[in-house]
Amino acid sequence: MPSQLSRTGVFAANEKSEYYQSTVDDLPTITKHSGTGTANSMFANRLSHFFDLHGPSISLDAACASSLYALHMACQSLRMGDCTVALVGGSSLIVNPNTWVLLDTMGALSPDGKSYAYDHKANGFGRGEGGACLVLKPLSEAVSCGDPIRAVIRNSITNHSGKTNGITAPSQKAQEDILTRLHGEIGLRPEETTFVEVSGLA
Repeated sequence: MPSQLSRTGVFAANEKSEYYQSTVDDLPTITKHSGTGTANSMFANRLSHFFDLHGPSISLDAACASSLYALHMACQSLRMGDCTVALVGGSSLIVNPNTWVLLDTMGALSPDGKSYAYDHKANGFGRGEGGACLVLKPLSEAVSCGDPIRAVIRNSITNHSGKTNGITAPSQKAQEDILTRLHGEIGLRPEETTFVEVSGLA
């Protein structure tokens, strides 16, 4: 009798691959594996292939919100039964000056390399590197397996600010609307949320 296939999904945040750009900038050194080794889709697909996972496998780019979108899509996939376990990962490596130059030219970078979001000292943001991966399961499954549970995701939701005074500028109305919907869908009052983590460029 064949073994049961793993319905584990992989949702990978992949805003930009500077490694890919560095690879194609030096064409004489590429190999037959360079295409599959640096393609954006492989950020998720390589994990699914290596670990023999048969759930959804997708890399997505939503700029600074890439990891949160990956998390939201993983939650939706678990709720719909597309997968029974979801890996949500994201990473950022700085390997060439190209993105630095682009961001500096548009005035997005802080001259002192630090982020002071929502502070009077705000003058842009400082870039950083890092990586993380979360393992998501339905709560009942995690409990029955005796897994360590670090947090419970009650709800997730996404939106876009629409037309604002700049494509990177947020909309207060859109933010208020999404937070109201986020809480209302699960019967929570906004004042029950005691901590909010946000992203800010200014």
